[in-house]
Amino acid sequence: MRRPLFSSAVMLVSVLSVLFVTGCDRREQKVEDIPAVQGSLLANGKVPAVSPEGAAALKEMILNISFVKMYEGLFRDATKKMSGEDLEKMRDNIEVIGEFDVIPGRDYYDVTFPHAIKLNIPEDEQKNGVTSATLFLNYALKVRPTGDPAAFRVEFVENLKPVSVSLHTAEGDYEVFVVTHEKGGEPFKAMWHNDLQSFVQMTGALPNVTATLDIPDFLRKPGDDVDHLSVKIGYVSSDARMTPDANNLWSGPYNAAMDNIVIELPEKVGDISILKLAVVQTLEKINPTAYKNFYQFYDDMMSKMSEGTHPEDLSTEYVTQMLTAYKNLLVDGFEKMDMSLKLSDISTRLNKTPSNPAEVKKFSLDEAEAIYNVSGLQQNSGTIGFGYALKGLDVGLGQFKDELGGEAPQELIPQNIKFGLQVEKLPAVSLVDYALKSLKDAPGDGENAEKALLQSPDEFLALLSEAGTSVKTDGSYIGNDIWLLLMNGATKVNKDAVYKAEGQTEIRFYGLDYLMQALDQRLKNPETSPIAAQAVQQAAGGLGMLQMFGQQKKDDQNRDYRSYVITIAPEGTVQMNGTDMTQMMGMMH
Repeated sequence: MRRPLFSSAVMLVSVLSVLFVTGCDRREQKVEDIPAVQGSLLANGKVPAVSPEGAAALKEMILNISFVKMYEGLFRDATKKMSGEDLEKMRDNIEVIGEFDVIPGRDYYDVTFPHAIKLNIPEDEQKNGVTSATLFLNYALKVRPTGDPAAFRVEFVENLKPVSVSLHTAEGDYEVFVVTHEKGGEPFKAMWHNDLQSFVQMTGALPNVTATLDIPDFLRKPGDDVDHLSVKIGYVSSDARMTPDANNLWSGPYNAAMDNIVIELPEKVGDISILKLAVVQTLEKINPTAYKNFYQFYDDMMSKMSEGTHPEDLSTEYVTQMLTAYKNLLVDGFEKMDMSLKLSDISTRLNKTPSNPAEVKKFSLDEAEAIYNVSGLQQNSGTIGFGYALKGLDVGLGQFKDELGGEAPQELIPQNIKFGLQVEKLPAVSLVDYALKSLKDAPGDGENAEKALLQSPDEFLALLSEAGTSVKTDGSYIGNDIWLLLMNGATKVNKDAVYKAEGQTEIRFYGLDYLMQALDQRLKNPETSPIAAQAVQQAAGGLGMLQMFGQQKKDDQNRDYRSYVITIAPEGTVQMNGTDMTQMMGMMH
């Protein structure tokens, strides 16, 4: 059965996304089935019976999920400049096989999707003998209503080959992309909350998931090594278990992991392996009502964007509505979020180098982590933190003797890095109120709105200053087995200060003397390459200045370090260890 191009494309994008799983809320149609209850609707609400009417409502709800409408708008925007003839030609060449449908069962709904989308290439546009291409999609769901009319339990119907792409020629068919997994593991089960436009629960695991790309010879140019790429994952798992309290505020862990990841690059290029990738999140008191109200405005805004409206074309009135929606989300949306993304035991093997295509180069990293946290925005005294860390970095300088003409200065290369910033006492609600106040009397379009927001920076700084907003960098470091730079400090906004800020940061340099000794030995080593020797001499000069200006101290564990305390005073003086920085710069020159 053929469908219009527009519907086909939207369905393709929708099916490919796992968030496409289930329902949009028609609370006004179902609320009469839900009696007043004490505590959580999920636990105590009346579950509506499965029915043809419910199936029709669920089908429409799926098509109105926020991100589905966003992709629909993007597709519309991408094709709006095409002529009617070209659009009709595209429609004629796309064939959707199978149906998107919702069928009522005994106590659940069967949700089916098109299982293939075929593109027939016109004869005058065919290249390399390819006459058509087919995307096979093998997805199906079982969806059950709950006592909460916005929440649906979802079971994923297992398919060992959920996605593949084939090219068709007169000589035969070529499967160029395929995703597979083995039987076993734990079936994926989830709960979709339509007000939040996301899953609130998902548990399950798949063993040995593989995605493979094979490019046939007839599509490759002479000398092209890109013939094969695969990603193999030993185990994919999810453990998201958010639950509501008596006020229907959702909290809980939201975790996922991939174990034993191997990325096989094209032949003669190399491969990448990662022992584990883990995402650990904790969400506290997420408010579905606030998110539902926000998404109603968000969908309208995305619709305007897809129709070609640029941000600067938005009226001041509309920008005011947008900021109000974001303010309401800040005030009522959530209490706290913490997130960590960690990769463990990463190794890379590259077979190609400019001088020797057959030589193997290896690089490794014990651990990489990115973190993010936010809390307290509801109380108008928020904390927002982010950072990253790299541990056990080995860039493999010892492998580049031939390229460098000798040994490299590994003493200078860091093995461990950590950096983090934390903004504290952020008056987020007051800042949005300030923006709304600035816009209130700004006439016209987005350009005037922008000018209104930027016209009073002093008032903006005054809000931060009165709230005591500060930025901290505690525990940031960089170093290796010989040396370590450790930074701890805080800078506070002060509207009356010359630089609008005041604060103090201490940088500790551990192992500076040992590093200088190691560099001296490196320069005396006849195996050191000329390029490395030049880099070492330049570094030694700068390190010598740091030796001169640093104060020798000991920490609580009796370890020696040189201290550099940098102070920014309200009157505008910048000092290091009590000495004006201007004078120190003069001494350096």
